[in-house]
Amino acid sequence: MIFEITGIRFQMKGATKDEQTTKAEQFIDSLTFPCQVMLMREMDNIYSSHAIAVYHEYRKVGYVSENNTMDLLEACSFGQLSSPLEAQVTGIAGHISLTGHVDVPDGASSEKNRARVLDSSPFHITIPFVEEDHQLELLAHMILKKKYNSENIKRFIQRLEKFTQMHAVSVCDCDCSYLGKILYKTKEIIKENPSLPRFTLLRLTVYEKRLQELVSQVHSVGEMLQFFEDRLARLRNFYSTGIKSFYKLYDEFYFKVPLSLASEKLVRAELERLKEWLNNLPNGIFGAQDVDKEFVVAKLRYLHLSRQEMYEVMATILLVERLQQLDIIGQQKKEAESQKGKASIPVPEHFAKIVQQVLKPQFTLSDQTVLNTQSQFLKAAKVIKQSSNVQVAMLMAIGMELGAVLPGTSCTDFIRAMVSIGALPYTDSKAIINMASGVTKKIFGFSKDGRKYPPLPAFHSRWKKADQKVGNLIFEEMTKK
Repeated sequence: MIFEITGIRFQMKGATKDEQTTKAEQFIDSLTFPCQVMLMREMDNIYSSHAIAVYHEYRKVGYVSENNTMDLLEACSFGQLSSPLEAQVTGIAGHISLTGHVDVPDGASSEKNRARVLDSSPFHITIPFVEEDHQLELLAHMILKKKYNSENIKRFIQRLEKFTQMHAVSVCDCDCSYLGKILYKTKEIIKENPSLPRFTLLRLTVYEKRLQELVSQVHSVGEMLQFFEDRLARLRNFYSTGIKSFYKLYDEFYFKVPLSLASEKLVRAELERLKEWLNNLPNGIFGAQDVDKEFVVAKLRYLHLSRQEMYEVMATILLVERLQQLDIIGQQKKEAESQKGKASIPVPEHFAKIVQQVLKPQFTLSDQTVLNTQSQFLKAAKVIKQSSNVQVAMLMAIGMELGAVLPGTSCTDFIRAMVSIGALPYTDSKAIINMASGVTKKIFGFSKDGRKYPPLPAFHSRWKKADQKVGNLIFEEMTKK
């Protein structure tokens, strides 16, 4: 069956479309036809659950054209592509597209999808997978399904090296099931090929030991806990990044508005629904316990969940965490409003929309800890004199230093956002304009009477002593876990 490979440009790294196009052209020029590729269905694709990705070695280079996807799936009885399928690139189809060919046996039937361990998914939207998970699954398939001998043993070693490296960044611990199989295959190859060159046997032995180490780590409770927390941290960042991030898709589907604008009643109802789903997992895994307990992770590991089910669990944990943070912020805002008294002036409604335009939902520290932006600003605002233009400028500068404030944010919009979340008091629009003027001068510098006043350095550690004292207090609160 002949098919077209498209979307190559979008898989290339580049700052601009032109740069991506150039790299795509260079990739196509580097190919020798025919060359082997692997086809892999992406059930987690947020645009189409029928999407079929094309991999060259371990790298995604495009997709089977939408014009050919359904024909290919029907020819494979909609199941053969539940595991990777070998194909050939035979030539160039057009500008930055390729022609491929795949043999589909008559009456092909695929491996049956394994039965779910969990009763149902808590979501009605697609949960996207981290790309490394796709690559790791493909790599394991290539190692286990292909026969290796003295002629292609170098390729086997290359794949072992890649697998042992990538296993550390896998999001899903169901990939651990591949370890035992690959270890067994490595042992068999060493046993059946004693005449291999000594250096080759030595390299195989090194990777055999490395695989044994990984297997032992999988069964260590402490290692499992670290494994799980690392993956949650990676997913937390992955789900909050991009125009079509999972968090944004979730908010659009369940709340119809950004999370910060959702009604408290809806948020609390959704929080209870997700917590109930976790509490109903087999073996009473969560119950009244915290999700970061060692025994919770160990019990979760031995449920032998599929990749899809493990993502459902991790996504639910992260959303519960996210909604609980919003609940805390809501309580803090209520406290702030109650302190203002009945005579307080209402904050303009449009300020709430500005929050989404100037603040990231979360930001990541150098140790990969992810913190909620609004919650941290609320804490940091308590250590400054909120009527001081200079100290509000320092608050904004440290927010930019930590990546919590989006690039290009104006001082006026930052102040409006702080007012909206309850970090700064509101009097009237004129007061905001006056404060913004002072904040702008402090951050970006200004000239007066022929004298130049320099801007604040990008890092608070370089500020003058008078500023650094307040800056250190703000930074400490912004980064406090």
